Amino acid sequence: MKKLCYIITLSGFLLSVNSAVAAPKVAGASRAPNIIFIVTDDHGFNDLEATDLRDEVDMPNIHKLTSGGALMTQAYCTAPQCVPSRAGIVTGRYQQKFAMERNGEGPLPKSQQSIAMRLKQLGYQTGHVGKWHLEPNRQTTKWFEENGFTSMADAPAEAVNAHRPQGFGYDEYAQGTGSQYWSNFDVNGKPVKPQEINYKLYEKRAHTDKFRLQIQTELALNFIERHAEEPDPFFLYLAYYGPHSPLDAPESLTDQVLSLEELAARGYDNTKKPYKNLINFARPYTCLLYTSPSPRDRG
Repeated sequence: MKKLCYIITLSGFLLSVNSAVAAPKVAGASRAPNIIFIVTDDHGFNDLEATDLRDEVDMPNIHKLTSGGALMTQAYCTAPQCVPSRAGIVTGRYQQKFAMERNGEGPLPKSQQSIAMRLKQLGYQTGHVGKWHLEPNRQTTKWFEENGFTSMADAPAEAVNAHRPQGFGYDEYAQGTGSQYWSNFDVNGKPVKPQEINYKLYEKRAHTDKFRLQIQTELALNFIERHAEEPDPFFLYLAYYGPHSPLDAPESLTDQVLSLEELAARGYDNTKKPYKNLINFARPYTCLLYTSPSPRDRG
């Protein structure tokens, strides 16, 4: 596989990175890298091994990225909510410049250029998988009024779709958070006419038992594997909808979480400085699920 550039962002207390990721092609120069930009949702800053998590959950691949790459501990998101922070990520601009300062505002204005649009100009194949949250929705009442609509029910599909990933430079997309995805390719990599795919029902319910992050991972891997050996580089914006509520997961994952008692049995002492703030120490699983160090009004 060609050289990959990974960027992980924690959206919750979001670690966001602004960087120039590609340069124009020059004769004789090495090709531009593939880029996979991974965003997690409502992920506590210290819920990684690299940032204080102590043997609670096995995340070997994320640990490889943080230990073998650049760990940016003072890079911050531009807002404590989903819509504005994602608007900033997608465009690379402060979202206040185009009036998306809180949840309920939007959709992302068509006057804005996305990172995907800019990378396409440099020869990249572009893809989006997972959460978008920048299209019209029932909260964008100002947009309805400005365009002569009353609700999502009478907003034309073409007007809504113009604000989805396809309207901002993404060649391939599977936009969704749970089991339903607005897609032009399926989990097997088959191109499809843009449509809503419900993986609870798709292919005779073959995917009905899959956790939402498993579906998003399969879609992402499919995109990567199809583009890895192509001559042009690719950019994938992988926006996981997790650990955002609903707080569920397969037992293979939840069984890894250690309780306070189990950690104490291993010799961890919560009187030591790193643990004095309760949010920096493991809680029994049910408490861990419903406690977040990030604001709860985020979308």
